[in-house]
This record gives sequence, C-alpha cells and structure tokens, in this order.
Amino acid sequence: MRRRELERLQHFSESCLQRADFYAYQGQLLLLQERYADALVALERALLLDGAQPGVQLDYVLALAKTGDEESAHALAQQVLDRSDAPPAIRDALKIALNGNPKTTTNPQAKDPQAKTWQWQGSVQSMLGNDKNLNSATSAGTINLTLPNGNIALLLDETSKPKSGGASLLAGQVVGQASTDAGVLVLQGDWRERLVPAGSEYGYAQQDASVLLRPYNGQGWVQRVAVSNFSMGRTPLFTGLALAAWKEQSAAAIHQGLSSCTYRAGIEAERRTYAQDATQNGLYSSLISALLCAAGDNQYQLGLQAGRDWASSSARAGGDQTRLDIKALWGRQWPWGRTTAEWMASRLRDAEAYSALLGGITRTTLRQSARVSVTKRLNSEEKPNNTWGGIYWVSAYEVLRHASTLELFELRGESLYTGLRYEF
Repeated sequence: MRRRELERLQHFSESCLQRADFYAYQGQLLLLQERYADALVALERALLLDGAQPGVQLDYVLALAKTGDEESAHALAQQVLDRSDAPPAIRDALKIALNGNPKTTTNPQAKDPQAKTWQWQGSVQSMLGNDKNLNSATSAGTINLTLPNGNIALLLDETSKPKSGGASLLAGQVVGQASTDAGVLVLQGDWRERLVPAGSEYGYAQQDASVLLRPYNGQGWVQRVAVSNFSMGRTPLFTGLALAAWKEQSAAAIHQGLSSCTYRAGIEAERRTYAQDATQNGLYSSLISALLCAAGDNQYQLGLQAGRDWASSSARAGGDQTRLDIKALWGRQWPWGRTTAEWMASRLRDAEAYSALLGGITRTTLRQSARVSVTKRLNSEEKPNNTWGGIYWVSAYEVLRHASTLELFELRGESLYTGLRYEF
C-alpha cells in the first residue's frame, strides 16, 4: 500500500514543487519503507521550503541517524529542543533520540540541507507512427489573388498539398537539480527530432536548454532563462532566447476550495531570429498565469498567456501581432501507468493587412490542438523503487486545426505514434 502511494506521488511532483507538505509526506512514507537515503532527500526539500516544522525536523533527525550521520542528527535534535514552540510529543521523541546517542557537541550546528550535490534524472524515447500532414501544408485547395484587373483563383499543385506518411519520433531529456544559497537551481536540456523515410525535407529537429532558480520557502521570484533552436528539413529555421520570472503561492488565498492548488503569475519575453528571413524577427513580451492542482490520483493544469509580438522590421507581413494562448491538461495515475489529455488554443491577430495580393485582409488565426497519451509501465515497479530506472510503452494521438481569415493559413493535421521510453 505504501509503495502504491509512493508511485502515485511520483507523478504529482511537478505541480507540488512548492509544497513542503508534499515532500514531508513523501519522506514519511520512505522512512516507513526503511529507504532512509531517499527519505533524507525528500525531507531536505521539505525543510528548504519550510524549515519551521518540528515534525519534519524529527523525521529528518531519524533519517540522518539511520544513514550514519549521528553527529548531525544529535545537533539538529538539540536545536529543536531549544525551541519553545516544539510540541510535547516531538520533544519527548527527540529526548529519546538524544539519550540513545552518546555523541555530544559543545556548539551544535545542524547539517545544512542546502549543501547538496547535483541530482540528475532523464529519459530517452523512440516512437513510430503516421502523420497525415508531414509538410504542414494548407488545407485550402485554391488561393485567391487580388490583382489590379480583378481576382484570380489559383489551384494548388500536388507538392503544396498535405503529404501523409510514416515517421519516427526521437526525444531525450536530462534534468539536474542542486541547492544553492539563493535557492534550488535546475538545469534542463531537451531534444526532439522527427525522421521521415519519404524525404529529409519533411523532418525537423528541436533543441532546448534552460536554467531555473527557485527561491526557498516560496519567497521571491522564480527565474528562468531558456534557449531554443529549431530546424526544418535540415535547414535552420529560428533560434530563440527567452527570459521569464513568476511568483507562486497556494491558491487557497484566492478560494478555499483551491487549497490543493498552486497559482503562478509572472512575465516572459522571447527574442526570435530567423536564419532564412530576417524580416520575421521579433520580440514577444507577455503576461503568464497558471493554476496547478492535484486531487487524489488526478492532476489538473490551466494556463493562460497573453502578449504582443513586436516586429523587428517594418517589412514583416502583418506587422506586430497580438497573441492569446490557453492550455488545459488533465492527467491521471493508474496502478498500471498514467494517461494524459491536453488541449491548447492560440488566437493570433496581425496589426496590419497581411498582403495586398491576398485582398488586403488583416489576418486572424485560431490554432487548436488536442493530444491524448497513454503510458504503461512495463517493469514491475515505478521509479524510484527501481533504482536503475523504468521502461514504459507510450502511445500518443494528436489532432491539429488552424482556422484563419486567410485560407492560405488554414491547416488540418492528425498523427498517431507508439513506442518505448526509458526513464532513469
């Protein structure tokens, strides 16, 4: 039963990064399973977020003692006893621990939970499937051009129509975390690539890297710097540099019914440069907000981002562009694995007419996507019970729909992939 509960908690870690009670509960379960080294890590994180909980400090003392660091256990126990607000039950338990430990110190100093080495985790994934629009072609059959002597309808040839075919998706991720004086430092790298046997011009590759600093105790701004690179058909398309900062707090401050949720609000700016067409360069500045909730085996996320893409060149078609993004996600942990359903919608509107040849219309586009994925565990136990990692069977189905005031930018897509992922 405790092992099942640990498996369930493992998949809510992203929405509980600022929850000291989450890590405290995880640490208690690990202590009961006599996994003292893992319990030490979870309890350290709980104390970094909220160091004023005597009960968590007691569990931390026990974990220190069980891992052989009796001197630090004794020192921390003595510090808790010196506090006037320590509950009697905690004081009694600590006195028993002190009496059973022969070591003493004249100037006790608790072990600094911030002095932590890097912890790494990651995954690699390989999937095969079919995509009905490998070339991201418009769904329009004709293009209407506006000329001085009248309108002309041009039929699109076969090369400009959606191409369907098989493809493989490869992906990898590495995440490292360490504690510093300023907060928890997180390094992350992601790589994703699509290979298409029908032609390399239909493939793409994307690389992302980021650095995030999360202050302790939920105070201050979470800060993130990210770089990205995207290539289409082995040709560099754009590179991006993004800066973001946000604050997180319990959503109970908004409504008591949201006590199991975390609310996020902040700002973000991204500079994109296009290798093939510099007139497309721009700076996107936006406000971001999100609500992340965990309820039993279910996880919910709702995100909102609104901003403006400022054109670097007056020659960019459509000029500046306003954008509104909405994202909703539901995930559920099952005894055999997990399922996720995600919906995204983006509304983009140009500030100027896109082109006189296309009727002088100001382009407005609504992009929507829906994705459902199923992940089944193939090994007997979930991470971290399997210290060597875990193997999963993964399947994902995705639908794309783009509607626009200009038919040229209307698009339909559908894909289905299945394969294996190894998490370590």
